[in-house]
Amino acid sequence: MTQAGAAGERRSSEGALQALAASPPTLSPRRLLAAVGRPPLTLLRRLALAAGLGAAVLAAAAQAATWRRPVRREFVRAMLDVGVHAVRATAVVGVLVGLAMVYQALYWLQAAGQTDLFGRVLVLVLVREIAPLLAGLIIVGRSGLPMLIYLEELRAGGQLRMLEAQGIDPFLLLVVPRILAFAASCFCLAILLLTMALLVGYFSGHAVGAVEISFYAFFDTVLRAMGPGTYLLLPVKTAAIGFAVGVTCALPVLATAGESEVGKLTAGGFVQACLAVFIVSGAVSVML
Repeated sequence: MTQAGAAGERRSSEGALQALAASPPTLSPRRLLAAVGRPPLTLLRRLALAAGLGAAVLAAAAQAATWRRPVRREFVRAMLDVGVHAVRATAVVGVLVGLAMVYQALYWLQAAGQTDLFGRVLVLVLVREIAPLLAGLIIVGRSGLPMLIYLEELRAGGQLRMLEAQGIDPFLLLVVPRILAFAASCFCLAILLLTMALLVGYFSGHAVGAVEISFYAFFDTVLRAMGPGTYLLLPVKTAAIGFAVGVTCALPVLATAGESEVGKLTAGGFVQACLAVFIVSGAVSVML
């Protein structure tokens, strides 16, 4: 009887331990605070790293010693890849925007008898918002992710350490010219997209009779509606968007200490770069 009682007591204690292990752990105040504060701290840390990287790029670009022949060649190569090779895709997007937005705006404004609003509507919607956003997204998909993958392959393969061992700063050679090329190319692509959209929208609307004003009067109306603020906003916004895309795509590689998967870096970099495009666009629009 004693052994049977001891065995029963042992089984009951084991059942109690299993039930305790299966029960969900209690959420202590420390764990609750950690769960609430971890996402904001992670976001602030990423913003601080991005701001530091951007400031370092600007400080390096302002020094004449940075622009040695290898860096200049890398900048020209990056401009060719980011700006020139994206001309066809940007022109196609401009044609689609001209047919889907500019033509529709001209058609319905003409039908409503509000032809005097041509310039104001196109400037507020297309010039100030749509064109910089689309140019930034084109750069993200066309050049931002390939740059991230390229830098990660160099880091994983040890080429970055080899450059440092040879006395070459990978940051000055690979990161600075590419980010600056992103900023310059974004402005150029936005201008191309605007030009294509306005041309296609006007000529398609003129072909179907939706636009009765002349070609020169149409562009004069758009240019007059822009005003000094828009002339300042367009280059500032597009350059800031391209700069933010370059920083966001280079940051995951530079901030990673150990081994990492290219797929995770690419997915995270794509989402962060797209968010950076919209955040920078909205911030510049509010300020200017």
